[in-house]
Amino acid sequence: AVHDLDMSMRTIFSNFQIARVDSEFPQFFGDTATGVAVASRGDLQKLTMVVGVFASITWAHRASFIPWEVHEWKGQMSKAVVEQAIRRRLPDIDRLSPESHSWDAIGIGLHAQAKFLNERKEKHGY
Repeated sequence: AVHDLDMSMRTIFSNFQIARVDSEFPQFFGDTATGVAVASRGDLQKLTMVVGVFASITWAHRASFIPWEVHEWKGQMSKAVVEQAIRRRLPDIDRLSPESHSWDAIGIGLHAQAKFLNERKEKHGY
């Protein structure tokens, strides 16, 4: 699975000019039953390895890798609130039929885009 991911990312970098990859930074949520279950199955370690592969391939292609902690990009919003916020910002998003983790990826992308636009405006005035 990691080899397939590696090959897929290399193909993407070969076919597109990518300057930056934003990703959620894996975190352990020990205060929830779900967080403990995820950790006990080893899912957190697997996810951490995948994010590491993303980062290393990104850096190998001289692009920036930006990890976002959950509290940085969505604060205390629940998944349902995140989905509603995305739907307000992107009214046609349901045509793509996003699944559970896709909503997080879209939210991270919107957060990163807003941060980029705010930083550009502060630095350059546009």
